[in-house]
Amino acid sequence: MGFFDKVKSFVSGNAAKVTLEVGQGVAFPGETVAVRVTGIAQSDFESGGVYIDLLAREKVELTTQQGAQVNDTETTYSQEIMISGPFKLATGETRTFEGTVRLPPDVQPTYRGKGAKHDWEIRARFEARGNDPDSSFTTLRVGSR
Repeated sequence: MGFFDKVKSFVSGNAAKVTLEVGQGVAFPGETVAVRVTGIAQSDFESGGVYIDLLAREKVELTTQQGAQVNDTETTYSQEIMISGPFKLATGETRTFEGTVRLPPDVQPTYRGKGAKHDWEIRARFEARGNDPDSSFTTLRVGSR
């Protein structure tokens, strides 16, 4: 791999392909969720650690009686959880990391209403200089008890 290919991987976050597996279909407040993160190095890669990003947002979309559109989004929860410390991968090397994420006991569950919804998302990422390689956000369903 040439110098410019390394720079492109560094800037674009393509130095590693990251995938995330989440243990169960529904998570519940106060409980843990098992996660498995797999990374495949696309080039020699050095990371500051493996992180899980957990995010919840409430979105409101209404039409008033006068026909005006009301749209708003509020982040209701955001957390970054480290599941592994620094590591290195050589080109083509695969590594898997396992951990758990605990949801706080007092969080809002996933819901869908007529004009509002509350969604949870989760992703894995490898901290790195430049753009962090990540799994992209995926939906996490949070139930209520």
